[in-house]
Amino acid sequence: MSSYYIWGTGTWMTRYFDIVFEIMRNQYDFQGFIDNNHKIDEKRREYSVYGPDILAKINKGDIIVIMVEKSSQIRRQISEYKQIDDNDIWDMNHVLYMVNRFLDKKYKFSEKRIKYIEMDSSLRNPPARGISQFEYCQIDNITEEKCDYVWLDLFCVDPKFEVYREQVVKNLGISEDCVFDASVVLAYRNVDYHHITNRNEKYYYVIPFGPKATGIGAGWLRAQKGISYAKANGWIPVVDWNNEYCGYSKNNDGWERFFRQPANVSIKQIKNTDNIIWGAQDLRFWEEIDDFELENDEINEKVKDACNHMFHEGERVLGVLFRGTDYSNKKPYGHSIQPSLQMMVEKVIEKEKEWGEFDKIFLCTEVQDAVLCFKDIFGEKVIYINQKRYSSEYSDFLYEDRSLVDDKNEQAEQYWIALCCLSKTDSLIAGNCCGTEIAIMKNHNSYKHTFIFDLGKYK
Repeated sequence: MSSYYIWGTGTWMTRYFDIVFEIMRNQYDFQGFIDNNHKIDEKRREYSVYGPDILAKINKGDIIVIMVEKSSQIRRQISEYKQIDDNDIWDMNHVLYMVNRFLDKKYKFSEKRIKYIEMDSSLRNPPARGISQFEYCQIDNITEEKCDYVWLDLFCVDPKFEVYREQVVKNLGISEDCVFDASVVLAYRNVDYHHITNRNEKYYYVIPFGPKATGIGAGWLRAQKGISYAKANGWIPVVDWNNEYCGYSKNNDGWERFFRQPANVSIKQIKNTDNIIWGAQDLRFWEEIDDFELENDEINEKVKDACNHMFHEGERVLGVLFRGTDYSNKKPYGHSIQPSLQMMVEKVIEKEKEWGEFDKIFLCTEVQDAVLCFKDIFGEKVIYINQKRYSSEYSDFLYEDRSLVDDKNEQAEQYWIALCCLSKTDSLIAGNCCGTEIAIMKNHNSYKHTFIFDLGKYK
């Protein structure tokens, strides 16, 4: 019988070790943990082994299960130390696939009625396909319809988990054993069925849009990861923005409205194909990402026209991205804190003294007050594209703006053109958000000067 080792003794190991141990016990002997961190809980201490020296004991055919979020560096470290078949190094995507298959076989989730209870109405992070009877509700508005299981979008290590579980059991009259924590949710959200039996066949990797709250920027970043992930595995990437969570799929052409398919294959062309891998909603464990230039001809032409109109040869242009409205006022948990308008103005003044004066300041923002303020302080050198903007007091999530029912695509297009223009400026000052990440990627990180606010996370 072959052996296996687990690399990592942190959060992900704590969440999934018991299930992985049960899955593997009939096929592999567990030898211990590989980690430089000696702080391991007593429950696992009997298996404890530490440090990369343990790699010397690994034989051909043994498995290393990497149970940490960022695995590429560990893969390189293992490969540099010893020649181990890449198929014998399993990352968290592999772990979540196993957990998904194990849980579905044990509890038959795919055949049962699931009530998915969210802690925050802004999240709406759907699990992957495969659950036929599924209902969403928020913790403070639990519906009374009967269900077989409840999934709480909260990990059991959170002190609030027990409180909410008691509330669910009392309100729905179900057993505690039928209430599962976010480790189950995460396994279903990430599963991509990427264990292929015949790797000589052609497979299509379908990349979904993701949670309902996702805008075009976050959706694009998710697509870039998915494309990179598919290419690394030898699959054909197909981006699917034609599902219920995407607000840009009015005519079933959500992605194509703005971009080209990376392999010139659309979701419509493969609808009757068997060799489809339904991509993960959340590829947090995949670190490789690149800017695949996929804007369609219409978007490219509009970006070119906007740049030719605003930017002229020989001018020094400072790009400024100011994110306000829903982001600043809602303060979504775990997202980067955004600078105030006053902080942004003061930083521009400070950096102009340090970097030298700019001929123009290109302002990328959805906040009308910011445009007025910048024009008042910096005058005619402030430039921007025409787009729908909001008062700084606007606090609803922009994707919920009912006035955008007919022109959400147009607003997304304006925003994307603005980001493309931002990527072509000489220097950048910005808050830490998706738009900033996209601008830097599309600029190939070649800004002469950059300043990104680092103010921590909203709690």
